[in-house]
Amino acid sequence: MENKGNLKNNFGRHGWFLVVFFGIMLFLNSSYTADGMNIIIPTLSGKNGWDPNLMLSMNGIGGYIAVVGAFVLSACVRKWGAKTVTLLSLVMSIIGLALMTFGSGFWAWTIAVILINVFANGFSFCAGSALVASWFPTKKGLVMGWSTIGNNMASAIFIPIFTALLAMGTFAPFIVNMCFCALMFVLCILFIRNNPEEYGVAPDNEPASVEELKKNQQIMAAYQSPWTVGKLLKDREVWLCSLGYGLLFMATVGMVCQFTVYIPSLPFGIDTAGAISMLSIAAIVAIPASYLWGVVDQKWGTKIASMLLAVWFVIAILLLILPSKGCVWVGTIMFGCALGGNTNFTTSMCASLFGRFDFQRAFNIVFPITCIFRATAAVIMGALLGASGGNFKVPYIVFIVGSAVAFVLFAFVRYQPKETGRLPE
Repeated sequence: MENKGNLKNNFGRHGWFLVVFFGIMLFLNSSYTADGMNIIIPTLSGKNGWDPNLMLSMNGIGGYIAVVGAFVLSACVRKWGAKTVTLLSLVMSIIGLALMTFGSGFWAWTIAVILINVFANGFSFCAGSALVASWFPTKKGLVMGWSTIGNNMASAIFIPIFTALLAMGTFAPFIVNMCFCALMFVLCILFIRNNPEEYGVAPDNEPASVEELKKNQQIMAAYQSPWTVGKLLKDREVWLCSLGYGLLFMATVGMVCQFTVYIPSLPFGIDTAGAISMLSIAAIVAIPASYLWGVVDQKWGTKIASMLLAVWFVIAILLLILPSKGCVWVGTIMFGCALGGNTNFTTSMCASLFGRFDFQRAFNIVFPITCIFRATAAVIMGALLGASGGNFKVPYIVFIVGSAVAFVLFAFVRYQPKETGRLPE
């Protein structure tokens, strides 16, 4: 399951490249589907005269379509391999960015956000998580701790970089991003492999002979999983994890999407610019916190780490609704620290329970279910604010309760390896 206590980051040259590459994929996902919309929508709305609220709604629809896309792309990973799905997803994302850049009708925006929402998941969570599980079956906690720094870097630096590029013209930041995705496409072709054996190294960068590596490849080629879709949907841990991480994702997205509206509404004299600064500080704090959550995962196991994360969410959100400026600041910092953990543990838990060979089948179910919660977060936030007359405490209390429920769900997880298929002799 885990190589508990092994906190050495000896991933090897090829392994470290994969860690950084996956981190960049997570950075691009967050930039193109979440954080970046705070600058992309105003930029294109002003350029094309589109309704920004309608643009945001279409991006939300793209998020729902991405749920279906996650099922399909995860199945493609099993059939064609993570590298192929990464390459396909990067190409389709470039097409989406091109439509954003040069499309003159609202139809272009609609198609673009659907493509980007679907395929940003493809090159990050669907394919990237499969690569991590294959390369680092027992060190995935540490690896995810490093790679999820990419998510938080997006919150901290994407908007400033995009804004600086706008000085060169409206098209400039979009063209630069298309070129960057093209660069990642080339690097993927040259340096990414579906499993470490293709590079002549062993999983977790452990020492292994040529004969052992050859045997590993034969096992992977001949392995027949006992886990069908129907069997996975009946599995208790699949649902406990899907619902638990889904609830934490819902709290994350719901809080972030209205944070710069909530903070100025408090009687502390903090304006929108101050709220943005607070969110940026939280994102910066989250960068080292991502790695520390990976250390907790590696040292004590994903179940305990997930339970701690759920408690952390409860405390952070509670502090944010207390009538104290100091508590709000502490809650903001704690919330920032929590951002990297959820992405880390969803992948790590599936790898812990289902192992290297069956990871993708389980993740093919768990991740899309969590996407449903993520896509629904803004809708729930809007509905609760509307029903309560704009009282932010109502949705925040709902997120506190949801996080507490997640703790209970994780507590009931039977944290032991699942059944595996027969391995060839």
